[in-house]
Amino acid sequence: MKQLIKDSIVAYQKTNGKYPEHIIYFRDGVLESAEKDIQTKEVRDIFQGFSEQMNEQIQAPKLTIILIDKRITQKFFSVDEKRQLENPAPGTLIDNTIASKYYDFYLIAQNVTRGTATPTHYKVIFDNSDLPAEILQELVYSQCFAYMNW
Repeated sequence: MKQLIKDSIVAYQKTNGKYPEHIIYFRDGVLESAEKDIQTKEVRDIFQGFSEQMNEQIQAPKLTIILIDKRITQKFFSVDEKRQLENPAPGTLIDNTIASKYYDFYLIAQNVTRGTATPTHYKVIFDNSDLPAEILQELVYSQCFAYMNW
């Protein structure tokens, strides 16, 4: 992890002429039992990578770590004007009522015309930035359309 951070900082600085101010790290495929390891070991390795690569006078960037879970059983529905259940509209965000020990939210980014929409669960397990939740949620939603494998 440290080497990945070092290489990323070098590439960012080379491309942009400055060091990053805020890094948002998305992590997928994490078992619930491994979340604590990420919070301790990976966060430590990331900050060590910052300090080893960057000049000590330069403050380490803000860091936000978001776990992505696509293998969930929760389903959400909306009710139409005829009181029929239907899939929620793309961009539907559920960030209250369903609680966990972290700041988390569910997002339905896709338009589903057949079958049931499957939300994605996002857990923010580390965040030392002052980024408002609404801005982070909007950023996550916009990233859903950046995948170019279609």
